[in-house]
Amino acid sequence: MWSATWPKEVQALAEDFLTNYIQINVGSMELAANHNIRQIIDVCQEHEKEEKLSKLLRELKGGKAIIFVETKKKVDDITKLIRREG
Repeated sequence: MWSATWPKEVQALAEDFLTNYIQINVGSMELAANHNIRQIIDVCQEHEKEEKLSKLLRELKGGKAIIFVETKKKVDDITKLIRREG
């Protein structure tokens, strides 16, 4: 099990499913989000996602983005979308 964050809910989940687990922290436990990073959360239906992502990436005009997805297949689909749109 791996988590980029370690809130109480994730700790409880680890304790429920794992036995004799080891917690490894990289960096400080007192980290905070970078205030210079803009986060966009857009709740939408599955059929809307590709179009909304395309629009957002066009608005970034070559800027950097991190896109979180649930499956490897979705990563492949998004990679094809990005390549197709240049």
